[in-house]
Amino acid sequence: MTLTSHDALRGAISARSHHDCPMCSQDTWAAGNRLVELGDGDGGPPLEALAFVCTTCGFVRLHAIQALETIDD
Repeated sequence: MTLTSHDALRGAISARSHHDCPMCSQDTWAAGNRLVELGDGDGGPPLEALAFVCTTCGFVRLHAIQALETIDD
């Protein structure tokens, strides 16, 4: 994935997902700068995700990239 499309995905997530942290109830998220690959353990295709971290308590949430790429603006 190119940096430009990575930035676009991070922006799309940020614009659509402003919610309070389920742990500390703050809305202080920082976007990660790399994709994480999650395997299913059975040899299936990996799922790419982008991490967001609550800057107040450190809670991490992951957003699947494949699902975001199909959302219309």
